[in-house]
Amino acid sequence: MLPPLLPLGFSSLLYLFLLYILGTGFWQLISIRRGKSIHVKSLVPLGAAAVVVSIIAFVQHYRMVFKTIEEKGDISPAIVAEGLKDAFDYPTLGLLCLAIALVFKYVNQAIK
Repeated sequence: MLPPLLPLGFSSLLYLFLLYILGTGFWQLISIRRGKSIHVKSLVPLGAAAVVVSIIAFVQHYRMVFKTIEEKGDISPAIVAEGLKDAFDYPTLGLLCLAIALVFKYVNQAIK
């Protein structure tokens, strides 16, 4: 599952990374297929940056869950599990950005 888009913050930034990687990767792919001579920029550093941002978002969400547990005292394990499960959505999105960047890198290099 991926994090929701609406809460502004880390999830919005990660979705911007994803859109930029997709847009630039497809633009490079189409340009190469049309025979245009372009310098293919690697999107992998941007994908790696998305992973770093997603880990920071994961840690922040994780700390928020434990802060809520501390404030509430006795809390249902189901609520804790839901909060921890939601925290893992951020690294999933970050790794998706990196995987797509790597795919574009190898596809664009193979075609070129």
